[in-house]
Amino acid sequence: ALFKQKHQSMVKKTGDWKKHVETNSRLMKKFEESRAELEKVLRIAQEGLEEKGDPEELLRRHTEFFSQLDQRVLNAFLKACDELTDILPEQEQQGLQEAVRKLHKQWKDLQGEAPYHLLHLKIDVEKNRFLASVEECRTELDRETKLMPQEGSEKIIKEHRVFFSDKGPHHLCEKRLQLIEELCVKLPVRDPVRDTPGTCHVTLKELRAAIDSTYRKLMEDPDKWKDYTSRFSEFSSWISTNETQLKGIKGEAIDTANHGEVKRAVEEIRNGVTKRGETLSWLKSRLKVLTEVSSENEAQKQGDELAKLSSSFKALVTLLSEVEKMLSNFGDCVQYKEIVKNSLEELISGSKEVQEQAEKILDTENLFEAQQLLLHHQQKTKRISAKKRDVQQQIAQAQQGEGGLPDRGHEELRKLESTLDGLERSRERQERRIQVTLRKWERFETNKETVVRYLFQTGSSHERFLSFSSLESLSSELEQTKEFSKRTESIAVQAENLVKEASEIPLGPQNKQLLQQQAKSIKEQVKKLEDTLEEEYVIDKS
Repeated sequence: ALFKQKHQSMVKKTGDWKKHVETNSRLMKKFEESRAELEKVLRIAQEGLEEKGDPEELLRRHTEFFSQLDQRVLNAFLKACDELTDILPEQEQQGLQEAVRKLHKQWKDLQGEAPYHLLHLKIDVEKNRFLASVEECRTELDRETKLMPQEGSEKIIKEHRVFFSDKGPHHLCEKRLQLIEELCVKLPVRDPVRDTPGTCHVTLKELRAAIDSTYRKLMEDPDKWKDYTSRFSEFSSWISTNETQLKGIKGEAIDTANHGEVKRAVEEIRNGVTKRGETLSWLKSRLKVLTEVSSENEAQKQGDELAKLSSSFKALVTLLSEVEKMLSNFGDCVQYKEIVKNSLEELISGSKEVQEQAEKILDTENLFEAQQLLLHHQQKTKRISAKKRDVQQQIAQAQQGEGGLPDRGHEELRKLESTLDGLERSRERQERRIQVTLRKWERFETNKETVVRYLFQTGSSHERFLSFSSLESLSSELEQTKEFSKRTESIAVQAENLVKEASEIPLGPQNKQLLQQQAKSIKEQVKKLEDTLEEEYVIDKS
């Protein structure tokens, strides 16, 4: 029984020991596995911290790795350590704890270094992008410098302005540098990477200097002015040559011998002025374009010179107009010599014809028609006077030509003008005479109408003088007859005057005879009326 009891005790102890060994073995295995996992993570992390390569690719992978770094790996290791510590002898626990502290420190160091490691990678990425933009700008500057002699600075300047605009790589460099500065501020003070912005600033400053230098060379390149300068010089020379020629023409005497040749030369200059006006417009337009792609000093200089050239061109045009006017006056003078002579002869002939027609006015059968003919005659004389003034102006223009009219031609025109003046004076006297005659005729007609009206009125009321119904009416009729007789005596005087006026009015023979017959007839009718009234008065009185 004792053996059995001991055997059972041994079996129990053996079982307990076996369980204890199994437990220790399991805890040790768990510890080793968790330590291996932790060491693996630390090793991978350390390798990542030390890995070299493309910053952008590293940043992508390391950001993903460190963002997935699990705290549970450390916690599992620490838990396994605690469980193992409970079963290990005290002398073995110190080594375990030292290993735990070492791995735990590595974990904490990793947690501290990882953010700065990623920050370094971000800075490297932005720095590489910054340098890439800088290199892109430098490549463009090299391209512009190389192509300028071939394609011309004007075209390259336009491309330069487009490339280095507000949205170009140049300003992108500044933005990237600003981002680098913002990232570097997050680094520890003693971190040497914090000096990255300073290096980039130097690089950017050098780039700006290179951009300014290249742009200045492009703006100051004289090649773009080549065509402009060539046309400018040609235009200036043309102005100078033609100005000298025009001044020579203006200063020399012009005669009929060289007038045609000089006129052709001036016409050629006028045609040239029209074409050169287009050249001036081109120069002005071209200057505006070149001003935008040239230095301020050069643009100001060229602008001042073009203003002077424009003034010289205007002065040439003014001088040309003066010479053209001079030639025109001379040509007009030569042309007017015959025109004026013909005009004077036509006026003389016209004046004679008008005078002859005026005499027919006095042969007209009635006064109204005569007055209308006089009005028509006066209109003709006005036209002749106006034409005479035109001819006098033509004479003055002819005399303004170089040398004026020849003496012989001038004398001939003077005689014709004198003849015309004489005819004009004669015509004026004739017109005044006709006006006086027509006024007398008009007065005659008025007086005649008065007498005729009286005779008509007398005839219509004549019967009433022969009838009376009583002694009183007879007395009244006698008194009226007496008054009527006195009125008739006054009319008889007017009738006598009509006869006198008809003989004095200087009309044509037929008209004069007609008026005299009318006056004589009226006088006889008045005389007859007087005799009738006298006879009736005697009868009535008896």
